[in-house]
Amino acid sequence: MKTTTTIDKNFDGVYHYDSDLILDSDLILDSDLIVDGDLIVDGDCCVAGNLIVYGDCCVAGTIRATLLCAENVTAQNIVGRLAINGNISVSGKIYAPLAFAF
Repeated sequence: MKTTTTIDKNFDGVYHYDSDLILDSDLILDSDLIVDGDLIVDGDCCVAGNLIVYGDCCVAGTIRATLLCAENVTAQNIVGRLAINGNISVSGKIYAPLAFAF
């Protein structure tokens, strides 16, 4: 049985969830997402903007975001820029742009 989770969108067009967000399917959003707890997705996670998680981020599939900020990340693949404060566990590949300091 599928459940429906409502995520509030503020006046800036940013989605914001106030606690742990646990989804039993894919997560697809057209804007930024801020989660004030852990993010657990049993599928793919595709966010058109930035994905900011103030806890751990665990995704069974691929994470696609412009920027991924989290404490610890577990995923199959990651596509996008990373700002991780802890550990990264990826069973597949990480596609992230290289940063050069000049």
